[in-house]
Formats: sequence, C-alpha cells, structure tokens
Amino acid sequence: MDPHSGQPLVTAGVPLGESHAVMIMVHGRNAAPRNILDLLPRLDRNGFTYLAPAAAGNTWYPYSFMADTAKNEPGLSSGLGVLERLVADPAFCIAAFTGLAIGDEESVQAFGLIWLFPLTFVSSAFVPVSSMPGWLQAFANNQPVTYVVDTMRALALGGPIEANLWKSVAWLAGIFIVFVPLAIRAYKRAA
Repeated sequence: MDPHSGQPLVTAGVPLGESHAVMIMVHGRNAAPRNILDLLPRLDRNGFTYLAPAAAGNTWYPYSFMADTAKNEPGLSSGLGVLERLVADPAFCIAAFTGLAIGDEESVQAFGLIWLFPLTFVSSAFVPVSSMPGWLQAFANNQPVTYVVDTMRALALGGPIEANLWKSVAWLAGIFIVFVPLAIRAYKRAA
C-alpha cells in the first residue's frame, strides 16, 4: 500500500528547468502544499523552483513522529518514497553534467566511479564509523552516504530516523542545487 502515491505535486516560482535552484517544501500535519508555500514571500529567493508534494489526508503519517515506527506505516515509508522520487535524481544530475562536460564515454565511466567509491567505502555502509581512524571518522560522519545508510538502517530496525533523515535530505538537496544548474548549462553548451 502506497497512500501518498499519485498525490499532487504543487509547483511555484520559476518553471522547472529554467531555475538555478530547486527547493522541496514539505507541509506539516493537517496542512497542504499551499500552507508551506505561504512561506515563499519570506524566503524571497529569485530564480528558484519550489516543489511541494501533497500528503494523502494532509498528513504524512497517522501518529506522532515519536510513536513507534510500525504504527506510522505505511504512511511513513510512502512519504519517504515521495521524497526519494523527488531527490533521487541528484545522482542523475551529476552523471548528466559529467557526461556533457567530459564528452568521451571511457573518461566519463572512469570519472563516475572515482567520486562514488570513496563516498561508499568511507561511510557506515560496510563497517561502523567508530572502527575507522579518528581523522577518517570526521569525514565518514559528515558525508551523504553515511546519513542515507544510517536512515535506512534505523528504518529497518525500528530506530529513530529523524536526525539522519533530515541530514540526508539536506545533502541530496544540496547536490541537486549544485548539479542541476551545471547539467543544464552543460546541456545548453552541447546543444
């Protein structure tokens, strides 16, 4: 069951593809996209596209965020799925920019793995960060793969997800903000 699938996505600001940045705005309990978009005059960001997904029944999950994770299912997983679909494209944007900027296929393949492997192996994906040398822990504790892996691990084990989830979303949004304009500019130059 996926209660939030097919709910409307409200957009505001500059049309997607013409903006230099995208901000995903998630409404609160008993609210709707228009409520979170009421903040736009206060944000005052020219050139942004704003995306505001709607939750089924105006709530992403039925109980308090402090309630046991299982009680908030399937709404919680469905809501995370909506956000995933909105922010999973940063990796695509990095790949699009790399492909357009470098040009030849072999170089793009080699470069694509150069940045991916260190982030994956110097994260909490395979070993506890506490087992790494101190200087490496500082990097591993503050990079996007660790936050995503820790969020998924906590979700699977029923632990708290809020802190790592928001850090994951912030990292993904940051990657999106940086690489979407670069990919668009590279595409326009190549066209």
